[in-house]
Amino acid sequence: MGVHKTVSFSVVILLIAVLFAGAVTVPAAAQTDTMMFRYNAQHTGDYSPVAGPVPSSGQLKWSYSTGDSVTTSPTVANGVVYAGSGSGNLSAFYANNGTKLWDFVSGSTLGASMQSSPAVVNGVVYVGSIDGNVYALNAATGAKVWNYTTGGAVDSSPAVVNGVVYVGSIDGNVYALNAATGAKVWNYTTGGAVDSSPAVVNGVVYVGSIDGN
Repeated sequence: MGVHKTVSFSVVILLIAVLFAGAVTVPAAAQTDTMMFRYNAQHTGDYSPVAGPVPSSGQLKWSYSTGDSVTTSPTVANGVVYAGSGSGNLSAFYANNGTKLWDFVSGSTLGASMQSSPAVVNGVVYVGSIDGNVYALNAATGAKVWNYTTGGAVDSSPAVVNGVVYVGSIDGNVYALNAATGAKVWNYTTGGAVDSSPAVVNGVVYVGSIDGN
């Protein structure tokens, strides 16, 4: 997710969904309306509760060409896939067939790459952009709910807990933002850029910084 990562992805076929054996639609278990980077705010990475009862067959189900590199990790919530790309778009697709629902273009000009992985909570998509903003978007329409401007690119993937969005910025800060309004609750200044995505457990925010801490 970091801007320092070498991108080796093809820009032709960029978004791939894998067919689950015996399944033709999104499993009922996957119809959750809350999803974040590595599944939850604790970043456990265990998707078992929503993965469905059968393993992936490895067969291509659909693909969508964004026209640029895709380094963000897709987020799937309530039967919709949300993914950003190097073109500056955050796109939403139906998970069962890849049909695009909407695009949101970040920044004042095209090219403000999105390398942050979206978090989807209570019908709102939270995502960072290279243009320095954290965006909150209506999950159904892509309409902007609010944005908060940091002092640098936002590669960090937001974690949303109890109405607060936690996210890092290249400006060296970790931010806590009100999930409904985007108002800053607090920020903590580290000694370097924060590409890391915060994990939140028992009222404590854990995050790494380029300064080595």
